[in-house]
Amino acid sequence: MNSKERKEIINYLSGPRDHAEGARLYSRYGLNLRLKKMFAYEQNETTHSMMLDELRKIAGLSEIEYARLPRLSAEAMAIANNVVMIEEIDTKTVTAQIPQTAAPAAPETMQKMIRFRDRYPFLKEEDCPDVLKVLVADMFAAYDNYKSAHARLMTLRDEDTEAAAKECEQIVEEYLKNREIWDELEYYKEHKSILGKASKFREMEKAVELSSLSDIELLGQLRSAQANVSKHKKALKEAKTPEEKEKYSASLARWEERRDILREETERRKKK
Repeated sequence: MNSKERKEIINYLSGPRDHAEGARLYSRYGLNLRLKKMFAYEQNETTHSMMLDELRKIAGLSEIEYARLPRLSAEAMAIANNVVMIEEIDTKTVTAQIPQTAAPAAPETMQKMIRFRDRYPFLKEEDCPDVLKVLVADMFAAYDNYKSAHARLMTLRDEDTEAAAKECEQIVEEYLKNREIWDELEYYKEHKSILGKASKFREMEKAVELSSLSDIELLGQLRSAQANVSKHKKALKEAKTPEEKEKYSASLARWEERRDILREETERRKKK
């Protein structure tokens, strides 16, 4: 871990320690797949404390150093890091920055977009990679989905546990998607090069790979993936130690994802 990454974790531990943000950090820097899923989908006092301790270890902090970390509020951290979240944009400030000749009462969504493009002026440049413009569209879609899921969650009754769990899962997923795109934009702003860690890049790579396969090759790989899913399900069922279970569970998840991707491509070609 380099100094910049270590500083990112320490900054998080010095702040309000939002659970979803911590889950994003562990997903990026942690190695345990089981813990990545746990922290992303289970938010309670136990998992939160466990996540903080794992991040402490990754950052190389002793328990004494961890206990002595300063604690800043969310507002103080935003000022310290000069970070502006989409939902925290000050529309009054935006309006003040709009030239006098512009309409004084621009819709709130337009004001946010103006402020957003001021933060990332490279989006208006001719040599800006097209993929970043696609990511921006995905970012705002993720934020809208996040707000919608949160609104639906607020309308549920206490006994609607299954529906609540589904909405919570989407809230976390959309939040993490939003944040990983922020990371891409911040990295390009600083380095003028693509970071390439967002899930969108993996989706694009898979699309290119699949398009190069013939129909026969696609079916062959689908059969192979289905066979490996069955094989790893059996191995997981017969695993005796926690280490073996974790190993086969991770392998099974990868093969199930591969199988689903190949199935989707097969169905897509059938509809042509």
